[in-house]
Amino acid sequence: MAGWDVVRVNGGIYDLPNDPALRQKVGYLNRSKVDVAVELHLNGGQGTYSTAIYWDDAEKGVHSNQGKQLADQFKLILPWQSRGARPMSWFDRGGLYFLEKTKMPAIIVEPGFRDTPAHKAFWEKRNGPVLYATMVYQGLELYAREVLA
Repeated sequence: MAGWDVVRVNGGIYDLPNDPALRQKVGYLNRSKVDVAVELHLNGGQGTYSTAIYWDDAEKGVHSNQGKQLADQFKLILPWQSRGARPMSWFDRGGLYFLEKTKMPAIIVEPGFRDTPAHKAFWEKRNGPVLYATMVYQGLELYAREVLA
């Protein structure tokens, strides 16, 4: 992004089992002192939606205002239902390590499900990954202009 540094974690982290990979990713981002953290997902589980998830603590009734503002920028324009920005408690999955342990506003972008036939067909087309990358770029650009500026 023009005027912004993008920090990527080492690709070898993704060869590790899930828990060690998450710990290394979060540690790296925290040490790098980045302004925002975005975890990109393409889920399994045969869902039919897309969303951007931010941290909250449902028991205390609090959430990350900046995380919510960041998630709200991700207009997931895909040929299936978008649930928009949602707090992690909305999914009733308990805590999400990436959102709980990062020290900066953070979100998880979930554009779809790789094992849902219609989604899989979309992601296998040439423009599927390009659209995903475009959405991520536009979401970050809007957040940078509207919130961080």
